[in-house]
Amino acid sequence: MEEVRQWCARYKGMLILLGVIGVMLAPLLWPFFLAIIFQGACVAAPVLIVGAVVKKTRRERTDEQKRNRKYPNGEKADFHASEAVSAGENEKGAAAQADSVPERSWETGKAQGENPIRGNHGMSDASCLALIWYELEGRERIFRYRKKLEREGIHQFSISPEGICSVREENRYRRIGALRAYPGRETKLLIRELRKDHIRAAQKGKFLWLSWGKAGLR
Repeated sequence: MEEVRQWCARYKGMLILLGVIGVMLAPLLWPFFLAIIFQGACVAAPVLIVGAVVKKTRRERTDEQKRNRKYPNGEKADFHASEAVSAGENEKGAAAQADSVPERSWETGKAQGENPIRGNHGMSDASCLALIWYELEGRERIFRYRKKLEREGIHQFSISPEGICSVREENRYRRIGALRAYPGRETKLLIRELRKDHIRAAQKGKFLWLSWGKAGLR
C-alpha cells in the first residue's frame, strides 16, 4: 500500500495531465465508442436469432419423434398422405388437389356380387362397402385434408352426409373439399376405423366431426 502511495506521489503531475487530456478528448471519442457498441450488436443479433431458430427446430423435431414413436400407424398414414399432397400440388396446385383423386374400383365387388368381408365378419352390404371405401379411398383423402389443414394451424373439420368437408371460421364454414361416394349412413363404422388411425370422430347432428392433436371436438 505504501508503494502505491509513493508511486502516485511520484507521478502525480503526469496523472493530472492525463486526466485533463481524457476529459477534453471524451466528447470526441464517444462516437467511436458508440460505433463499436453498435457494431457488436449487429454481429450478435443474427447469431442470437439463428441460435433461437435452431433450438426451436430441434425441439419440434424431438416432439415429432416422440409422437411418431407413440403413434406409428398415424405417422405411416401421414407419410403416404404427404406424398399424395406433393404430387397433387406439382400438377394442379393445392387448390385443385382435393378433387384430383382418380376413380377407384371399390364398387367392383358389389357389381360382381363378391363380398369376402361380409363372409368373414358377418357385415351387411352397406357396411362392407363403407369399409372398402375407407380402405381404398377414404383414409387417403382424409389424411390429405388433415395434412393440408395442419399447415394452416387447424386440427378439425366436419363431413356432411353428402361428403362435403368444411372447417369452421368465425361465423361461417369454409369448404375444403368433398369425399366422393362417401357412405354417410355408416358413420359408426367410420368412427371406429378413424379411431384406429388416431383421429377422434364424433357424430354431431347430421355431421361427422374429426379432430386430432390437441384439438377437441366442439
